[in-house]
Amino acid sequence: CLEQVCRFRRDYPDSRAVLLVPETSKMDVEYEFLTGTPEHGMMLTEVLSFSRFCYRILGEIGSDPGDLIDDAGKSMLLYKILQANEDRFVLFKNLYRKPGFIAEILSVMGELKRVLIDAPKLERASREMDDTVIAQKAKELAILIREYDLALKEIALRDPQENYTRTTEHILRLAKEKALSKDSSVPWPYNRLAWLFNAK
Repeated sequence: CLEQVCRFRRDYPDSRAVLLVPETSKMDVEYEFLTGTPEHGMMLTEVLSFSRFCYRILGEIGSDPGDLIDDAGKSMLLYKILQANEDRFVLFKNLYRKPGFIAEILSVMGELKRVLIDAPKLERASREMDDTVIAQKAKELAILIREYDLALKEIALRDPQENYTRTTEHILRLAKEKALSKDSSVPWPYNRLAWLFNAK
């Protein structure tokens, strides 16, 4: 990847390059880029984790990422939801007291959010499933996701996962604005993201 970025920088010295890397490797890749390649700076090349990329895009257009709930807060909130709605659950009724269950469910909810599966979609899917146990799990997950989203609104916090979705929506909007504009300009605040079109 670093070789490819360096090749791009050589071939297109006035264009931007963005290297998206997993959160845990950002510092290592950045260090390797600065010390192990002929590049001597990062003015037109950025090494960004996915969350940093989101903050960058949202920041450029003045969209506040909002107050985010952390992992401990998510666990506490989910436990409270499961406890308060015990009578609505069959499979999750006793499981939520077992160690590791909350973390596992949060991981599943995160995966569902990443692929834009919300409570209504999950409920519809549960009605179409042949396996009754899997259908029940999907139904109970739908309840959890709905209650979790409502609880976050109530306490005025956001799940960090939402920033990925919001960033995607803004980039798609920018592409649409760009396609609609006749003079190659896009309206504010999306003109702040014009650099994305010249980035590799």
